Amino acid sequence: MRRSSIHLKTFLIVAVVFSFLQMKGQNSDGIKSILSPSEKKKYEKADDLIFRGDLLVEIQDSAVQQRNSSKQVKREINLKKEQANIILNDGYKIKLKVLRDYCFRYMKENAGLSEATRQEVNGILSNLDEGMRKSGKLYSASRKTPRLDKTIMRQEEAQKIQAETVEETETALLRLHNKMTVEKPAETVPEKPAEPVVAEPVKEPVTAEEGPDKIETVAVESVETKEKAAEPVKPVKLYFSIQVLAKKKRATVQDEKMVYSGSRKVMENRGDGWYRYSVGKFDSYAEAHKVKKEEGIDGFIVVYKGDRRITMSQAKKLLGGFKK
Repeated sequence: MRRSSIHLKTFLIVAVVFSFLQMKGQNSDGIKSILSPSEKKKYEKADDLIFRGDLLVEIQDSAVQQRNSSKQVKREINLKKEQANIILNDGYKIKLKVLRDYCFRYMKENAGLSEATRQEVNGILSNLDEGMRKSGKLYSASRKTPRLDKTIMRQEEAQKIQAETVEETETALLRLHNKMTVEKPAETVPEKPAEPVVAEPVKEPVTAEEGPDKIETVAVESVETKEKAAEPVKPVKLYFSIQVLAKKKRATVQDEKMVYSGSRKVMENRGDGWYRYSVGKFDSYAEAHKVKKEEGIDGFIVVYKGDRRITMSQAKKLLGGFKK
């Protein structure tokens, strides 16, 4: 392999790792807004642990593309992944405990909840406990597995359950919080006292059609507003790409040609202080890997959710896993 190619790959790995360190926490800002200060502090600690664990996994995924996949190399990478998975487990366990404690605090502080709302909270707790039970069982089984690759596989299965449980619980609690926020004003705002009737001369008679029309129009608008608020948010599509360059300043045309001279369009993505340049939009990792190999593109595979770069570990959890 040419020395310049080795240096370029090393630079790319370092650049990506550094850019990940610059990234903010997970997408949990919504749930943090309804947590108590102490709960929020614990949640932020969990975000840091999950971020560190995902980053360590991403580093190993990037490194394996640059080295021969010998048995010794695979073992070294899996040992590091096992350590990363321990950090991830700690982070997810903290999040799940915070969400569980919030549910109990919510019911305690809102003694006047309706029976239907209490059942809704109990359903959230039941789903959360089931996720904790399943993931805990998988982690326990992973410690008893003699083969390291099987250990990693079970740990990743446990993390997928943990991540899904966290996401489902956050969504359910935010929906509950928003519903209660909408309902409270109707229950607590007192009615305005009736204003005294002052006799006025009638200027023009109001026809029977005019009055009902106005009332019906207001009612229809109110229903439409509620229906729009209930519309589900469309999921953002994930795509894979081959990153060929990352710079703190915008690359020139010459910079792009130095790293890629093929016929595909070089895409620019800006975020967290970096300009990233990648080639192609692919629906799967396998498709991106095939193009990278066939065209001899000197880069590595990355994944985006919309216009935001995410880790391979996060992509696996969102897609339910994929083969490399």
